[in-house]
Amino acid sequence: MQLGEAEPIEKAIAAAFTASAGNELDATARLAEVSDLVLKPLAPHLAGSRQLFLSPDGELHRVPFAALPSPSQPGEVLARSVQLRLLTTGRDLVRFQKPPQAGKAPLVIANPNYDRGRSSPSTLIATAHPKQRWAELDNAKWAPLPATAREGEQIASLLGTQPISGDAATVSLLQRSAGPKVLHIASHGFFVADQEIQPDDPRSALIAGGGQVARFQGEDPLLRSGIVLAGANNPSLDPNDDGLLTALEATALQLDGTELVVLSACSTGAGDIQSGEGLYGLQRALTVAGARTTLLSLWKVDDRATASFMEAFYKRLKAGVGRADALADTQADFRSGVISSRKQGEDWSEHYYWAAWQLVGDWRPVQGL
Repeated sequence: MQLGEAEPIEKAIAAAFTASAGNELDATARLAEVSDLVLKPLAPHLAGSRQLFLSPDGELHRVPFAALPSPSQPGEVLARSVQLRLLTTGRDLVRFQKPPQAGKAPLVIANPNYDRGRSSPSTLIATAHPKQRWAELDNAKWAPLPATAREGEQIASLLGTQPISGDAATVSLLQRSAGPKVLHIASHGFFVADQEIQPDDPRSALIAGGGQVARFQGEDPLLRSGIVLAGANNPSLDPNDDGLLTALEATALQLDGTELVVLSACSTGAGDIQSGEGLYGLQRALTVAGARTTLLSLWKVDDRATASFMEAFYKRLKAGVGRADALADTQADFRSGVISSRKQGEDWSEHYYWAAWQLVGDWRPVQGL
């Protein structure tokens, strides 16, 4: 069925994205507008449905579907009224009928040494958001993320492996790794929009990078998003490894047999929208490389909140909960305040802290985890 003109829907999505990513007070109201435009017309056709399979196109890729108000259950979010299953394409339903290839030992990469090869740490310019897994530094010097060290240790312990960190957490190591059952990377992420950055445009400021990564602006969309690994502050150290794994490079990773890729970083789910072609960025790249499922972020995420989020998510996976349901249950714990930062007096129940995470692909449990 037709939802109506695209322009008002896209404007509502942009407003909801900005409000949610910026942790603004009107985020709930903006998300309700998107629900009214996108979900309410479908409500009669969805009555009684327990699962909702979504294959977004266009600006719908930027919608945090889990946080949309349910059109059938007032006061409840969509993720609690139905089981959400996000797919890259409807063909995934056929592909997932085949058993996955056997994956190798999980690989956890966390807390890279961005200053690898330097005799002294880089001089960093202060950032407005020092706790986020994102850098907007004048000289593009990537700052350490303290919570990623703890996150790496916790996730690796749950998965029965040792985390790769510090100088060893390189792009080269990742490129040499073949088919880990689970790939988890906790670091900085970047996305550079393909337009002139406007300082007075809040949405542009939320999704656009600066400094070092600005050189990617205007390039292939798969060059304008990526993950930051060891040596990124010293790119001349190794001519074959500048410390930045772009989405284009990610397409060549050996991920056949990889059940789940988690990029625990900022804006890893961002990319260029091309109507009818989907989202060009890390999510597409990882799928091309062979990943069966990805868990990525729509916007900048808080360092400590993300570490707690990932620990709760993996504990559910280890208990045999399905991938999508483990995400929904973890988001519910954040939304209800079950998981929060009481010591620092922070409230992690707002959309900003939990709604950024989108799981795309196979929604079922990871067998043998």
